[in-house]
Amino acid sequence: MPRKRLTAKFCKTVKPAEKPVEYWDTYLTGMSLLVSPRGKRTFYTKFRTHGKQRRRQIGPYPIVTLDEARDRAREILNNATRGIDITRHQEAPRSVADLSRLYLEYRSRNSKNTSEIARMHRRFIVPELGTFLSRSLRAMTWAAWCSGSGRQRQSRRTAR
Repeated sequence: MPRKRLTAKFCKTVKPAEKPVEYWDTYLTGMSLLVSPRGKRTFYTKFRTHGKQRRRQIGPYPIVTLDEARDRAREILNNATRGIDITRHQEAPRSVADLSRLYLEYRSRNSKNTSEIARMHRRFIVPELGTFLSRSLRAMTWAAWCSGSGRQRQSRRTAR
């Protein structure tokens, strides 16, 4: 893969190729910019901890600027040098109930009328899907619930 000193201008104007191309930064060893055939640009860093080579996505350009990407890459590389495996120190998986609560908190700060949405979450979503971990909730589970299986169980409970 090509090596190049990544600049803000280069990140903005780089043209996509037929295949993904990864440009390695000569300024900060271990950081790269991956350009997909569709033109999506994403920053990555590659490091080694406990004898295993790992790769961590930093974020998409232009949401993450080059300077921010370099700062994050330095932090990741410094942790790897100290032997801290950042892939193991990630946030614990959240349940659907946790995500629902966070969404309602966000919604209440940014909207005036959230009482109906909160009621629907408490009545339908949390009782049926609250114990699922968000990572384990697949499209088929969600589709089955939305198609009526979840709502039928709920209506039987309220009919008693």
